Amino acid sequence: MRMKTWPAAKYLTYSFWRSWILVVYTAPIWSYIANPAQAEACSFGMYVWSTIAFSLLTALIALFHRRTARLLANRFVMCASGVAASLGMVMEYAGAYLADASSPLFAAGALLTGVGTAFIAVRAGQIYASTRPVVAVTNTALSELASGLVFFFVVGTVPAIALLVAAVLPLAAALMTLFDRDGATESSAERPDAQLDAATRRASVGAFARFLVIVALFTFVASLTKGMFALQDAQASLASGELGVSLVILVSFGLVLLSSLRSSFNFGAFYYPLVLMLAVALVIAFSSSVGSEPAAAVIVLVYCLFSLFMWCLLAYLARSDYWSPVQVFGWGRSVFALGSLAGLVTGERYPQLGIADSQTLVVGLVLAFLLVAASMLIFRESDVRKIINAGWLAADRTIAEADAAAAAIPASSANVSEDAPLDGEGVVDAESFAADHNLTMREREVFVLMLRGRDARSIGEALVISDNTAKAHIRSIYAKTGVHTRQEFVDVTERIVR
Repeated sequence: MRMKTWPAAKYLTYSFWRSWILVVYTAPIWSYIANPAQAEACSFGMYVWSTIAFSLLTALIALFHRRTARLLANRFVMCASGVAASLGMVMEYAGAYLADASSPLFAAGALLTGVGTAFIAVRAGQIYASTRPVVAVTNTALSELASGLVFFFVVGTVPAIALLVAAVLPLAAALMTLFDRDGATESSAERPDAQLDAATRRASVGAFARFLVIVALFTFVASLTKGMFALQDAQASLASGELGVSLVILVSFGLVLLSSLRSSFNFGAFYYPLVLMLAVALVIAFSSSVGSEPAAAVIVLVYCLFSLFMWCLLAYLARSDYWSPVQVFGWGRSVFALGSLAGLVTGERYPQLGIADSQTLVVGLVLAFLLVAASMLIFRESDVRKIINAGWLAADRTIAEADAAAAAIPASSANVSEDAPLDGEGVVDAESFAADHNLTMREREVFVLMLRGRDARSIGEALVISDNTAKAHIRSIYAKTGVHTRQEFVDVTERIVR
């Protein structure tokens, strides 16, 4: 029997998964098992092996999205993925305690955590893609806030409880997917491929590729500094992590308040500020004359906020007609993980290059310049707005002329006042008309906007759906109301109270 007691619990899938990431890679749990030198090796070794497995598997999940969507809808598979990830953590504990981070037992455990959490991350993406955008933003911010609180709990509690929490979090995340009542239907259903010509298909792939390039670049740069500075000093790493997570909690709390008070959200406005924050933090961190701890804390903040930002963008993008949620979150999380792994490994090797302090600042300036330039040339704020509108990946080149007529309802159709009386001869209200013609809830939303003279593009922007989806709803409404042209629609709805 599917769990139905607390429907909102399904959003905790992402929250627990993010908490696990923050705990195992930022909190000092490995120092509870091994000496300082080995603790650093355990943290680095786990990140490498787990991220390799995670990125490869999420890419395969995206590549074979139709088959894997059925796996993700299977409750046994999801529970097994949670058990595998938690078991992997226990294996790592045993390997670190009995030997060291280079032991086969430790490596096998790290690989197992990557495999288990790959299924959890993509499944969490499906859940968030099936909800309204403002709900996705609010719950993502709440998840970041909750993960910060879990981090401080682990840092402040006794070692045995900290290790237990780190091991149980993946299993808890997997169990939360059981609260998704539509898990085997709507949120896991794969959409049919959109009928696109070759040029449009290339354009859609190119747009998605640009998005992934900026994701890889951003995570590479942020993780590079962690590898250069944080891994070299465990105490500085923890101090900067605590400060950074504290800032994440404050900012996430502000986002929760802001999104909960608004029915819509200008999410694109956060893109350039995030880029500039990271660029400034890079310059400070690479400067030999300024302490790196404050900059490292800002980098932790920006990294977590960019993770929040990207997760919300993926949720918006997954609502498009041209990509399934499994594809979007599979490729997105795979590239995010690979970018951060490449940055961490490069940063860890950086001290061995023997670069002088005066040259280090130049490296920071170059990286900051490249980051800002990429945000303006490869993937801009306008692209973020296109993602939010969910219809940005393809031009409408394949809709027949008859469908185009159905897609444009002129303003003249709204020639009846919204304040018209209800008791006039033959006058009906829109809700009764919709019920009489068996319109679905989404079709009723479209129908109300059609009565106000909105065209397909305007309807798509208002409901955060693609133009093609809006046109499909309009055609369905035409069929149910027995009309074939916009003039017939105007005539049929003439006496409806707006």
